[in-house]
Amino acid sequence: GQIERVNGALLQQLLDTGYTPVIAPLALSHEGERLNVDGDRAAAAVAAALHADALVIMTNVPGLLANADDYTTLIRTIAADQLPNYMGCAQGRMRKKLLGAQEALQGGVSKVCIGSGSLLDVLNGAGTTIAREHEQEMPALVHDIPGERNHR
Repeated sequence: GQIERVNGALLQQLLDTGYTPVIAPLALSHEGERLNVDGDRAAAAVAAALHADALVIMTNVPGLLANADDYTTLIRTIAADQLPNYMGCAQGRMRKKLLGAQEALQGGVSKVCIGSGSLLDVLNGAGTTIAREHEQEMPALVHDIPGERNHR
């Protein structure tokens, strides 16, 4: 299934008052049953609900690889409208990460960065960046994260 709704207003209120929500990838069905949902797709829904500029999806590989066995085949940038053409490159959990990226972009997020290592490395261009065409040449930077401007 697909996540239909996120209480973005509550999350924004928590953020505005200095709280950092820690969100488990759990959801409720229409019948009130608890469901375990994919974390990457849940993150995409949260990013869209918060009208985030960017979503970072961390993984254990450098990003999307043209050849899953060769880290030198890292695909650095993908235009959002070209993302379906790259689904065949995705192996294992990377496919869910790309689906999450696609859902985030469809929800209004400008760019999605997928990578391993540190958050700062990924935001500074390591990994794969999937962005709307007008965002394609703009690397994500650490100062894109609210509250991180004064932290190093």
